[in-house]
Amino acid sequence: MQHPGKRRAGRTRGFTKLHYALIVPMLSLFALTLGVSWTLSIMNSRNAMRATALQLAEEIGAHAAERVTDFLARPLAVGEAVAAWAPLQRGAAGDGAAMDRLGASLRAMLALFPEINLVSVGFSDGEYVESQRLADGTLRVGRAGALSAGALELWESDAQGNRTELARSIPAYDPRKRPWYQRAVAAGRTAWSEPYALVSDGSFAIAASVPVCSGGEFVGVATVDLALDGLGGLIGGVGGGVDGCVAIADDAGFLLAVTDGSPTLRGSGDSAERILAVDSPSTLVADLARACAIAADEPSARGVSRFESGASGYLGSCAEIETAGSVWTILVALSETSFMAPLELADRQNLILLAFALVGVVASAWAVADRFVGPILLFSATAAKLVPGETGAAAAVEGLARRPDEIGSLASSFVDLERRLEESFASLNRSLEEKEVLLREVHHRVKNNLQVISSILSIQASELDDERARESFAVCQDRIQTMAYVHEDLYQSGSFADISMDSYLGRILEGLQATVGVTGQAALDLVPGEVRLPLEKAIPCGLVVNELVTNALKHAFPSGRQGSIRVGIRRERDGVLELEVADDGVGMSGASGREGGIGRHLVASLVAQLGGVETVSSNGGVTVRVRFA
Repeated sequence: MQHPGKRRAGRTRGFTKLHYALIVPMLSLFALTLGVSWTLSIMNSRNAMRATALQLAEEIGAHAAERVTDFLARPLAVGEAVAAWAPLQRGAAGDGAAMDRLGASLRAMLALFPEINLVSVGFSDGEYVESQRLADGTLRVGRAGALSAGALELWESDAQGNRTELARSIPAYDPRKRPWYQRAVAAGRTAWSEPYALVSDGSFAIAASVPVCSGGEFVGVATVDLALDGLGGLIGGVGGGVDGCVAIADDAGFLLAVTDGSPTLRGSGDSAERILAVDSPSTLVADLARACAIAADEPSARGVSRFESGASGYLGSCAEIETAGSVWTILVALSETSFMAPLELADRQNLILLAFALVGVVASAWAVADRFVGPILLFSATAAKLVPGETGAAAAVEGLARRPDEIGSLASSFVDLERRLEESFASLNRSLEEKEVLLREVHHRVKNNLQVISSILSIQASELDDERARESFAVCQDRIQTMAYVHEDLYQSGSFADISMDSYLGRILEGLQATVGVTGQAALDLVPGEVRLPLEKAIPCGLVVNELVTNALKHAFPSGRQGSIRVGIRRERDGVLELEVADDGVGMSGASGREGGIGRHLVASLVAQLGGVETVSSNGGVTVRVRFA
């Protein structure tokens, strides 16, 4: 791989940490800004679209209410007109010709209003006359009462309303027992009946029932019927092609019409049962009724809302109309998908555009980062070459110094830095050499002074007659010599940070072998441990070894006994150091002088100075271990 220092300025290969530091924050800020703005855009667009859809649902409900109101206005007007002149055309009771003329008039009235299915008049004496529109659009007339022996006769008719051919006869027909008649009697005014089945063809209709009076007395009921299928068709086209449904419920919450094809009645004929909107077999209609609180006692609880139905979202609204003393509710449900699908498509298109924008941002960020990363890597490689004694490292960035930007200024400063560093390195080297010479001289003089002290003690000991005093002086000489070995090693090695313990302990053992006076009795063995210690730990360790080995040489091998003494220091896996001095002599109880004396006190003090722990064991010899960090 090409060294960074040899690359062209401003160009680099691969993704470096500097690329990461420059590009990632830029992309993170871009992504954060994009995410927040896009989220807000989606939320605002969804809310705006939902508000528009809710307004549309309200407008659809209002439009449907207006259409239904207009649609119902004509049957009511026709019913009131029929109630006004029906008594005048009937004539006397049993006047068949007058009843035929009334039937012809009803047929003519029915021909004028194609949305009406049936117009009839039922009198309080059981006489009845009607005109009905069939499914194929033809009109026929019917009558019941004394002239038909109580049967309902349905006749084909000509354009003038004259009976031409008997189509059907339904026995025992009494208009006073029909729902529309009873509804008007109970209300005492114009009222809409509940849906009921026509006896002529079984189809369901609702009737605008108007009481008929003559001379201030009640004489019958006039009705104008609308087929429920026609009412459903009336509201089926108000949605403008938007997915959903529209339904009509009366003031008791029962369905009158619905556009999704679900039934409004259970059963057939006169035994049919009405269905509450909230109990509709259509899940959407039932959920819509609950969302609009169609069964709520308080009209103010009704309104526009969003609701879930079948894991899909819908927008519901309701509008009320008042007709003939009854309050009907128009329910509208619009699918959110119809409104949100275009937004979702736009979101996907925007996401693709944003992906391209993100790629462009990455490419731009990479180019910008690469323009700065290349020079920085070159500076880094050049800085790695700034070592004492080498010049010309900054030549690699001299070309960048001609750039008129901050990189050029930095390159110029880098060239000046190399010159100043070389001057500083030279000054530091001179100062370091002087200090090393001085430090070597200090250690050399300390070693010489310690040897002078040892020589003075030797001369002084030669003038003493007391053998124990001379021995004490010799022990002091060994201790002084032990410290002198350290300074001599430092002086000779030139390393002032630490010394090799193997070399140091080896010299101590050589000196003791020569001075203690038991040569040939005990072999001194050094176990290499390859441990290096600083001066403040090496000297206490050396003094401990000096004391323990001296003690063993004097007391472990009495009466010419042969043996060995093993000395070593090692570093264990946990980093703890262990210094060991072991002999195979007579043990602690086999010779006097091994359990006390100044030497033992000195060892304890040195162990404490090391911050260590001493353990002594005796089993066919003595083993002393000192563990310290």
